[in-house]
Amino acid sequence: MAQISQIDILSRTLQIIRLMAREEGATVTEISKETGIDRWTVRDMIDRMENFNPDGKGLYIEEFEDKKDRRQTRYKVPKDHLWTLTLPGMNLSDDEALLLALMFNQSLSSPDLQDSALNLRKKLNMFRNFKEYEVLNLSSARKISTKQTQKAIVAILNAIRDDKCINFSYKPVRREVTQYQLLPLGVFRYDNGFYLAAQKLPEGEYRSFGLERVVDIPTAFDYDGELPERYDYEQLFNDPFGPFGHDKEIDAVLKFDSFHGFYNLEKNWPDAVKIEVQSDETVIMRARTRSYSGIRKYILGFGTGVEVLEPQWLRNAIRDWHQKAADMYKTEEETENT
Repeated sequence: MAQISQIDILSRTLQIIRLMAREEGATVTEISKETGIDRWTVRDMIDRMENFNPDGKGLYIEEFEDKKDRRQTRYKVPKDHLWTLTLPGMNLSDDEALLLALMFNQSLSSPDLQDSALNLRKKLNMFRNFKEYEVLNLSSARKISTKQTQKAIVAILNAIRDDKCINFSYKPVRREVTQYQLLPLGVFRYDNGFYLAAQKLPEGEYRSFGLERVVDIPTAFDYDGELPERYDYEQLFNDPFGPFGHDKEIDAVLKFDSFHGFYNLEKNWPDAVKIEVQSDETVIMRARTRSYSGIRKYILGFGTGVEVLEPQWLRNAIRDWHQKAADMYKTEEETENT
């Protein structure tokens, strides 16, 4: 009997997963009939699949046992677990998404491949969140069509390449032009905007700057003091509410009504977000972020469709913003009566 190759095993496994991912799932007999694989092999392969799920999610298989006839027992990959099988931002087909999930899960079960698989999955978070992050290099910077922004970015990247600091003139919103001396860390693109990640000298405070507000071309210089320890700004790319938060960590608990809650269920979130459907069809989201401005904008965008449960200071802040909005729309008569 000829030995089955690893690629054949992978192909067979993908066939079985595809059938179990259907709305109705599949029995061992149905899988055997549609794939041509004998029932004993199908049963054995399902058992193996249930074992290569080390992180508790992904290829989770539900078993609906038929007490009267074991041959009618159905196996199903449930919908609420399918989010780990898809990366919609990459426009994957169903088969491509299932194959990628299968590769990840099998890799995670191998000690030799686990670190690489986890790092790859982390880097793919940008697609799961429908965000566009790109750390620019000199080659990509020279393709930017806005010439003033391009010149500023090229000057910054040249300074980084030469291990130099920069003098930086910047026009903040509603403030005068400010001069900075900075240790530049990198330039990144987010939602079609270009941003400098840098640390202020001499104290080393991390800041991000929107490069459309640069006043002139940054100039490089050698800093004669002690440089601060470099901040790992790329860790902010994994934040569910944008890469601009670098303050204290916020553990938020949000309660959505059923309509807005199920909108959030359809989105793919990083591991910092957990979503639970309640018995009354409201949805509880638990989210960890360092971006106060990002989560505030997100919450306000849902209006009365969401309530902040925790922390209390964030609940109070959102209440105050809603009150300001209500006051802004008061009629003259309402204003006179208050």
